[in-house]
Amino acid sequence: MDTQFEKRKQGRGLLFGSIAGFAFAVMAWGMDALQLAQAHVAWPLAKFLPGLVLCMLAGGLAGWLSIRTGKVWAAILLWLALAGFFTWLVMWLQLEFSPRLFEAFDPRIGDLIFYPALDREIQYWAFTFVVVAFVSILCGLLEIHLIDQSMLGQGSLALLSPLLISLALFGFAGVSADDLVTKNFRTPILAMDKLIQFAIDNEGKELPPVVARQQRLSVVKDLYGVIDRPRSLILTGYDRTLGQMEILVDFSGKWVRCTVIYNQPTMCKISGLPPDQLRFAGI
Repeated sequence: MDTQFEKRKQGRGLLFGSIAGFAFAVMAWGMDALQLAQAHVAWPLAKFLPGLVLCMLAGGLAGWLSIRTGKVWAAILLWLALAGFFTWLVMWLQLEFSPRLFEAFDPRIGDLIFYPALDREIQYWAFTFVVVAFVSILCGLLEIHLIDQSMLGQGSLALLSPLLISLALFGFAGVSADDLVTKNFRTPILAMDKLIQFAIDNEGKELPPVVARQQRLSVVKDLYGVIDRPRSLILTGYDRTLGQMEILVDFSGKWVRCTVIYNQPTMCKISGLPPDQLRFAGI
């Protein structure tokens, strides 16, 4: 009976941690993926799917081991280790994994991709870790007590309170990670897609000059022969301060290279060569 009780308890710890990982991944990359998909960005799930799997596995392991040890100090250490892993994952998926995946999906863009190390990159790591670690310490302090209390209750509803706490805490951590890191790479590409969509919606219309300037329509003035084609956008590069972003827009085989500076589209240029020749020309 005791063995069965302990297995149920550890199973609830596993679920507690898995829900934490799920909440973190959904808020750190899931909302990002949704916005990228709506903005015609290629491979919008590139960060979310691996992030979801890895976070749920790591969170489940931390939650299970915390209950298995039964020691609050051990639980805090385990959840702090999880915070370190989540922080690393936020940076790695954005800066290392994504460009490699883009090149694997389409080797033609390999020579266009430039993802350098960031200036003050340690600050992105530190700020993200501080937020996630704060949440992790709370979970380390609370998990054993919450799971013990749930074992005293009757039915599956007894587990609802711990799971909601886990969901809320790591949902907050995921939102913070997105705001501190991922948002910096999403906002410029959303701005570029918004400009393209505005140009399509107003093609052939007489707009007041002030509106045209505000919307920066001059940036896409040379694209009206291709702009209404189905498109996909890829963030191919950035400078070390994240002030300038380079975006490749594929208009159904016609490639356009665009520059966004501090979230303001500034230039778009149609590539003079077909996609399969770009890499050999060094463009």
